[in-house]
Amino acid sequence: MLTVALSRLDRLFPHSSIQVLTSDPEKLSEIFPSTKPISVQARMTWFSPLAARYYQLPLIRYFSKLGLFLENLLRRHKPTLFLRILSLKLKKKAGLLEEVRLLMDALYRADIVIATGGGYITDEFKCETQPRLAMLSLANQLGIPTILVGQGLGPVQDLELQRQIKKTLAQADLICLREQLASVALINYIGIPNVPILITGDDAIELAYKARTEHIGSGIGINLRVAPYSEVGESIVQTLRLVFLNIASKFQASLIPIPIDHSAYDGLVDPDSTTIEKLVGQDSRDLGGGAELDTPLKIIEQVGRCRVVITGSYHAGVFALSQGIPVVGLAKSKYYVDKFFGLADQFGVGCSVLMLDEIDLENKLTDCTKNLWNEAETLRPILLDAARAQIQAGIIAYQKILEEVKLKR
Repeated sequence: MLTVALSRLDRLFPHSSIQVLTSDPEKLSEIFPSTKPISVQARMTWFSPLAARYYQLPLIRYFSKLGLFLENLLRRHKPTLFLRILSLKLKKKAGLLEEVRLLMDALYRADIVIATGGGYITDEFKCETQPRLAMLSLANQLGIPTILVGQGLGPVQDLELQRQIKKTLAQADLICLREQLASVALINYIGIPNVPILITGDDAIELAYKARTEHIGSGIGINLRVAPYSEVGESIVQTLRLVFLNIASKFQASLIPIPIDHSAYDGLVDPDSTTIEKLVGQDSRDLGGGAELDTPLKIIEQVGRCRVVITGSYHAGVFALSQGIPVVGLAKSKYYVDKFFGLADQFGVGCSVLMLDEIDLENKLTDCTKNLWNEAETLRPILLDAARAQIQAGIIAYQKILEEVKLKR
């Protein structure tokens, strides 16, 4: 998503300086050498309450809302003074303080602030979402256009987060959504009026579509996300292991690893490659779980070898459908149910969704895979047409970003 967003922005603003918030500046510079990295930790520090620990004290917590209000006033109207106060808190962290200065300079001098694509505005990632929303909100208060692109919203039950989403998105100049089922429903439920909303599909569709092969592949791509937010654990991995091996045998096809997330978070989320290794074991004829596939294009090329993809990760589905390859989406949590049904709606055909807690899952998954396998050649041109339509919608939406900047100027 970031790859496509930066490419489109570079075409729209060819002489601009693009600064990107990242937790991996070296990787960013390797892939996008013309961009300037800004620390994610700096954003977290800038938007965290200065006196968070004191706001919890019995005699002070009643005044915490007033304290937070005053802090936001300082960030907006007296950022230099706020930085001086913050420097007292960070006096032993000179490196972090310098990163905060860079963030402040980038934000307050920006011509536009863009939240690039993702499914992070949801309860599951509240701690990451709040500073992102706070940054967008502050930028808007400063008169800087704020745009959200490629967004998959929700689910959101947390009332505090709902209020923050409503406040921030109501101030936005443009919201581009990657699907129109769950995201639009959330916007309507929260009540966000008078903001231009466009349905563009996922930004990453363009990257995968351009890398498509001339002919459909012959393997079965597999992926599964083991994480609290997917509600998938080891018992499901063991169940699916036998199912995948039986399906591969039935179709005399290779199981092809399609890892998307290579991160491990405190032992709660396994890298996809680790999970895939458990699924294929010694029976894989490929590179284990695919840990070597560490860039989007490498993964997209891997997907291109498939005739069908079975996945518990949303972007493995995006990469497949965008190349004309049908998909079985495996979901259990509401988060992934929304993702896969939204994706299926965007492409219209060729994306079936199965619930991992369904009765007789093995037979249903086998039958579903068989149907898509047999229909793959027929579905391919239809899926490619749907991909092209979404790419065009995205390009039109990004053109509106340019118009918005000109209007604000």
